[in-house]
Amino acid sequence: MWMRGIPRTAKYSIIEKYEILLDLLNLEKFNTGTSPYQDVTLLVELRNALIHYEPKNIMSSSSDNYSFKNAHKFEKKLHNKFDENKFYKGTGTAYFPNKLLGAHCAAWAVKSAVAYTDTFFDKLNIIATYDHVRSKLL
Repeated sequence: MWMRGIPRTAKYSIIEKYEILLDLLNLEKFNTGTSPYQDVTLLVELRNALIHYEPKNIMSSSSDNYSFKNAHKFEKKLHNKFDENKFYKGTGTAYFPNKLLGAHCAAWAVKSAVAYTDTFFDKLNIIATYDHVRSKLL
């Protein structure tokens, strides 16, 4: 790749690396306006926020001044994707990270990643490398 003038990929996001391969093979790109692209983009954004966590003051939904327009960005983006963590449901705890992170979030993350990579492997016209364990993933 580097001999063809394609720069090293360390600076590219994981999603861009998938796109680079599709470009190199002259294959159809992902539709960026729909799932699974949007869900996996959101998943990567969530992963990055957790890995590079920066504490912030967040208004809890139990606050008198709470308004959904002031909600944390992940509450706005993910509130309708899956149920919140049942251990914090109905409490005054902030949505991110407590109410967000739980079994339902994990299941959504796996389903989103599998849907994205399934689409990728379909574009390549090959069987997914994890196909033999698919039933254990979903």
